[in-house]
Amino acid sequence: MSKAVDSTGIHAAPMGTFLYIIERNLQIIHYYKNLMSVWELNFYLEYLYNEITSEGINLVLFDLCLHSNKQTLELVKELNFDRFANTTVSSSRREDFRLLDYILNEKPDKNQYSLKF
Repeated sequence: MSKAVDSTGIHAAPMGTFLYIIERNLQIIHYYKNLMSVWELNFYLEYLYNEITSEGINLVLFDLCLHSNKQTLELVKELNFDRFANTTVSSSRREDFRLLDYILNEKPDKNQYSLKF
């Protein structure tokens, strides 16, 4: 999977830089989350999502899941960032969301067809 995605050129600049910045922003939000109120934490997560846009969020989530280390996966799960997945994008299939759910939760529900929100 990694070899297939790497050959697409998605990690070439400027897209690679964009994905790196997203990951770093999530790390910063996670680091300071205990100092923020719930409103403030949600504000920064929603602001980051708005910068990514609904068209790009699934690509970012797949990149975070497939190319990141265990720490990054843990912060995506802990911040519940997968709640921003775009389940209505026309080119996505239910298997796409089941793959994300499997990667993030490691125990897929056979009857579940989309991410938990």
